[in-house]
Amino acid sequence: MVTSLALPRTPASARSSPPTSGCRSGLEGLYGQNKLKNDLDGKVTTIAGFGSVTYNLTAEASAVPYVIGSVGYVSRKGEFAGVSGDAEGAIGFGGGVGVGIKKFYLEARYLTSSKDGNSAPFIMWTAGITF
Repeated sequence: MVTSLALPRTPASARSSPPTSGCRSGLEGLYGQNKLKNDLDGKVTTIAGFGSVTYNLTAEASAVPYVIGSVGYVSRKGEFAGVSGDAEGAIGFGGGVGVGIKKFYLEARYLTSSKDGNSAPFIMWTAGITF
């Protein structure tokens, strides 16, 4: 089971005034917690901060597809059989696609971080309301 929270952001498709460009940048935060598979007692908690650039693929319309690229810092901490490990952080990056429909958006992203040759990729599906 994956539980995640992405801090509110405004994709390029959710502007209230006409855009001067199809490109927009912003800051994002992420919190996620994954339980281990196969009835193992444990979980991995992820906290991250990203700078992102979003680019509309079409002009303003009722549904606007876009691409997004992100780079930032990812910190992960594991807990196994009630024993917490130290949090480890690394530079993370990724990208994805989405569609903005009025004040709502749906998005799929691939994010990864790597430290000492060990990578931690994941796919994140997000649905949200912009304001």
